Amino acid sequence: MSTPFTTLVRTIDATVGLPEEAPRVPPATAVLAGTIALVTLVGVGVAVDAVFDVAVGFGLGLVLALSIALAASDRPVAIAAGTGLLLVAAPLSVYAPVYRFFGLGHPVSSLVLVCAGLVGYGVARFRLDAFGTRAGYVALGQLFGAVAVASFGAVGLVVVRVETLSAVAGETVPSVGDAVDALLTPSPSAVALVEFCVLLALAAVAVWLALATLPIVQLAPRRHEATVRRVVDAVTDVLGVVIALCAVSFVLSLAATAGANRLETVYYDLSPTLHAVLSTVAESAVLRLLLVQLLVVSVVLAGAVALLKVVGTRRLGDAPSRVAPAVLWGLLLVVGIAVAAPSVLESAVGTLDPAQERVVAGALEEFGPRVVGLLIAVVGLWIAGVVLLAIPAAGWLGFVPERTAGVRLVTSGTALATVAGAIAGLGTTFLVGGIVAAMVIWDVGEFGLGLSEELGRDAPTRHGELVHGAASVVVGGLLFAGTVATAGFLAGTALEGALVLPGLVFATVAAVALTLVIRG
Repeated sequence: MSTPFTTLVRTIDATVGLPEEAPRVPPATAVLAGTIALVTLVGVGVAVDAVFDVAVGFGLGLVLALSIALAASDRPVAIAAGTGLLLVAAPLSVYAPVYRFFGLGHPVSSLVLVCAGLVGYGVARFRLDAFGTRAGYVALGQLFGAVAVASFGAVGLVVVRVETLSAVAGETVPSVGDAVDALLTPSPSAVALVEFCVLLALAAVAVWLALATLPIVQLAPRRHEATVRRVVDAVTDVLGVVIALCAVSFVLSLAATAGANRLETVYYDLSPTLHAVLSTVAESAVLRLLLVQLLVVSVVLAGAVALLKVVGTRRLGDAPSRVAPAVLWGLLLVVGIAVAAPSVLESAVGTLDPAQERVVAGALEEFGPRVVGLLIAVVGLWIAGVVLLAIPAAGWLGFVPERTAGVRLVTSGTALATVAGAIAGLGTTFLVGGIVAAMVIWDVGEFGLGLSEELGRDAPTRHGELVHGAASVVVGGLLFAGTVATAGFLAGTALEGALVLPGLVFATVAAVALTLVIRG
């Protein structure tokens, strides 16, 4: 019987599932391996008081894998959804354990969270195309594209602030600061017309570049594509005329100034009506600010799209289905942070120590909460993206082959969770149990992949999976009981220090050997 959950799983599997030619862990094996890993994680979580970290880490691993699979797919809607989800999952996956370790001072809980994330990601990889060089690079390319747009937006917000622009430019390059002041602050003389012509020409050139760079026509519905193209061509022609008129006006103004040393002979001898109109337009500070904002926005959009095309051509392609979601989510990120930053930063400042509070207060006074919040967000996202480059790098370097990526991640997460329990002092029994659980997961996962490769993904392999899984669990239990008994016996002898460690090593080697025998 079909349920909404099974329908959702089938839809996700059809959209971002593993390719047909790739082997996949069969369902029964995936359930068994995932159950053993979860039981081990929950046991560690209960023992070290980190059940919340287990839940959060496992959920983040699932969501991160889903977002990467969606962002790396070929369907426009899935790409857009995956890019937006990745903007949330990537920083949470990177900074949640960092906060638990450094912010709260819980190193064991931080390690448990990472382990649960590995298990969640590996379980998702059983079904989703969420690991390897292609999926990782393409998905992270979407993330970097959106963050690049937001970074341009952050720079744009800094530039649009007139007082910040003038102060920073004046302190760094005085000549640039004087030029900026000349464009933004109307002169009280006829020189204002020259300044306005320069600013208008710059804004027109920026808009022209944006129209030439943005895939406006390609994104238009097919039935309206011709109309959109005509509108873009008409706007481009108008911008060309504006640029030409500004150039002619600028040359004539310079010629008049050179010949008479007074531009007023041209500017103030005009008719009163035209003089009043030109004065109002050329000396309007509001209009100049709007032109600067239009200039900045156009340069930001053109630069972001150009960066996506240059950097992401190999991984992303030139298809608007990949460029458009990155630009859209980058702009939404700018708007969302601009809205939420004032209240968030106001509440966060009170939690800082005095030295940090003075630094943040100075930045807020200089740039404002929206700019500071956006700068913090884009820097954090860049760092998170760089950290997550480990996902495709692990496959490219051969540390985690794509064939066994899911099994390896689940096994590694289970084994590391056992290490976390040992660090917390849970004892030999727990350590041995975790190691045996990791070995069983690896054994059943490898067996399931072998069945998938030999018989095909759609072959009826459930009976063989259950038989082998049951045998692995039984033998794993016997190994656990035998190893614990050996450890207890050695611990009770007089030669405890000399024999306990060799005995445990022998028991572990025997466990590995028996597991290999089980696998045949």
